[in-house]
Amino acid sequence: MRKPQFLCLLVAGGLTTFSLATCISNSLYHPLNGLALVLALLPWLPIVLKLYFKPKRYFKYSQRNRPEENDGIVLGTLLAVFFEIVCLLLLASWRAGLVHDNEVLVPGAMVGFLWLLGMYVAFLRGNAAERESLSIKTWLSFLVLFGTFGVCYGGSALGLANRLWDRGAPDIYHSQITGKHTTSGRGGMRYYLELSGGPDPGGSDLQVSNTQYVAAQTGNLVCMAVYPGALGFKWMESVSCPDQASP
Repeated sequence: MRKPQFLCLLVAGGLTTFSLATCISNSLYHPLNGLALVLALLPWLPIVLKLYFKPKRYFKYSQRNRPEENDGIVLGTLLAVFFEIVCLLLLASWRAGLVHDNEVLVPGAMVGFLWLLGMYVAFLRGNAAERESLSIKTWLSFLVLFGTFGVCYGGSALGLANRLWDRGAPDIYHSQITGKHTTSGRGGMRYYLELSGGPDPGGSDLQVSNTQYVAAQTGNLVCMAVYPGALGFKWMESVSCPDQASP
């Protein structure tokens, strides 16, 4: 195997393993917020490396730093991006706990657009021959693929950062369980308790673990902590009931 190919596989495998380990450790075991934030920044790595490794007129590559080897490293980070975003999406679906998921759609799309723009600048801007060789169908395919991943990345990263960086004091709500339900989709199965009160006057759905879902009974009292969110997106979690609660 040639060295560029080896470097590509090594980098892609290392980043993929890190993403999977971070996702599992933060969802099943003790949360490691620092690793989750690193995972949220990793999709920018191929952009940074591609710009850093671009040859300059005054720079000559040595035998230890050949262009094809640098291209192998960049390609490895690019291949790992898709798995990183999937892991980030799963982690956000388990931990973000947003009161209203749709609040992050527009800001997430803006972050995704910036990431997509960074990809274009790093890989295609300044390479007229490469741009002209791409057909309209190829452009549209790339746009749909990277655009979809960009929106998923932006929303997931903002949702996680909103919770992990939050240092605000929560409001505590006493609510009664009126029902429960599950949903399936991105991130797998989710378990919800339907509550008569909470941050929404008409009632709230609180995401809980499978254990809490099975133990919950209609009519039981549940307390939820609603946090302001580091980025202004309210999020909530189930907590032990204190003596006092917010109205």
